[in-house]
Amino acid sequence: MFAVAKTLGMIFEWGSVGGSIRLYTPDRREPLTVAWVFPAHTGWSGLRHLTVGYDEGSAAATPSVRNALAAYVEAASVTPGAIPARARALRAFTFAPDVVRGQQEQLVGLLRGLWSGVQESLQQRRAQGSDDIGNGRQG
Repeated sequence: MFAVAKTLGMIFEWGSVGGSIRLYTPDRREPLTVAWVFPAHTGWSGLRHLTVGYDEGSAAATPSVRNALAAYVEAASVTPGAIPARARALRAFTFAPDVVRGQQEQLVGLLRGLWSGVQESLQQRRAQGSDDIGNGRQG
């Protein structure tokens, strides 16, 4: 999953307990976190294992990818083994290690689908003549 995220231009950031997969968006210079990885004990905001989704407060600053984020979380919600994250500020789903192993291709597909949705959003912005594409890291 991490290798695919990297090939898509996403970055991996380590924290004090776990890590996050982040996506550059045209709306802001700081990448948006779209997945978290923590050990079995509780990590940031009570997250454990693999959690895919986003923080609603951070996503509010990225309106250009709102539809892509909504589709990403909707797809995560119907992935077998998805457990809603408990943190109120998150629209996210957690997957235990055995589920990650069993659903690895589908979980990787979530990241690919998100990336495709962001690219579509960028193309629409360019077609509309928007020149505020952010940090220039997008394809």
